[in-house]
Amino acid sequence: MMTDLRIRNFKLFKDFSLKNIPRILLLGGRNNCGKTSLLEAVFFALDSAHETMFWNNVSRRGLDVIPSTPDGVFAPLYRNFNLDDPMVFEFDLDSSAERKRLSYTFMPSSRTRFSPDATVRPAPRVDTWTDRGQVEIAFGADGQGRAFLELGDHEFRMDPKAKLKMLEYIDKTKVAFVHTSGVFISKSEAEFYSDLEQGHATEPVLESLRILEPRLRSLDVVVLEGDNPVLHGDIGIGRMVPLPFMGEGVRRLLSLILWMSRLKGGVLLVDEIETGFHHSVLPKVWEELILNAKANDIQIMATTHSREMIAGAMEGVPEDMRGDLEYIRIDRSDEKIDAKRFDFESLQNVFKLNWAIR
Repeated sequence: MMTDLRIRNFKLFKDFSLKNIPRILLLGGRNNCGKTSLLEAVFFALDSAHETMFWNNVSRRGLDVIPSTPDGVFAPLYRNFNLDDPMVFEFDLDSSAERKRLSYTFMPSSRTRFSPDATVRPAPRVDTWTDRGQVEIAFGADGQGRAFLELGDHEFRMDPKAKLKMLEYIDKTKVAFVHTSGVFISKSEAEFYSDLEQGHATEPVLESLRILEPRLRSLDVVVLEGDNPVLHGDIGIGRMVPLPFMGEGVRRLLSLILWMSRLKGGVLLVDEIETGFHHSVLPKVWEELILNAKANDIQIMATTHSREMIAGAMEGVPEDMRGDLEYIRIDRSDEKIDAKRFDFESLQNVFKLNWAIR
């Protein structure tokens, strides 16, 4: 779990701190106040040792074509697109007594050389390469650890030895980001579910999905034309139904559960967690997610625009875990970003008095 975070010069955040982060954290606030960016900051800090970390962050915002230039790849993550000031993350993990610190300083030209096995070509399509640059990543309390991420012609390079040292530094904490659409492609769903089948661990997953589809008897992987595996469900109609036709909510919940099966001891980040769920099922959905998080030592941080989602979390959280649930409303005024915090008791008062909270 991440228990403390300080961000400097990342997207909207000039200098923002969040202390005593609970196991279950909901984030609310107006549009463009920094909710999703805060999730991205957590993901970026814990995903630092992956060569495509910058590219993934930019492409997640829906860009199809990303110029392979510093302005196209690096600048969108720096505050006001300004590459002159370093981007800094400081955070605490409950698995380590040492406070972690990562600093990203842009350099306009590459000054290092990399072996061929350090090259990674990201998935998003890019246009014509026009420039090169690199980011120096300093890590450790004294900043003596060094890694260099180079942007080349449609590719990234990071020295494998430096990458391994960074992974060790952040305790190899697992992290996943589920964006608004929030579902796997069918092949990934099938692969993750097959892993659970091999461990005879699918029945709890099916029980969770029956919150939304009570008729569900089983899920099976069916290989379609072109060797494409797709999950199909037996809902008692005499034939198997492809999962994509069983509703957005079922697929969304399955995605969250499958990710949690892979994140033991890690952090699950969910953007607009209410997507796909009717308000009537939210308490049961939250009960399943929270119990799963406790069993697998997972931290959930999620954004929401839904008052019903907050109420559902309050109703679904077990009594002995109410202290693990918190809601934060992020307010942005010009350059200042504030976080208004509500623990379980505060939330009870808010709903009792019918105050605005989102």
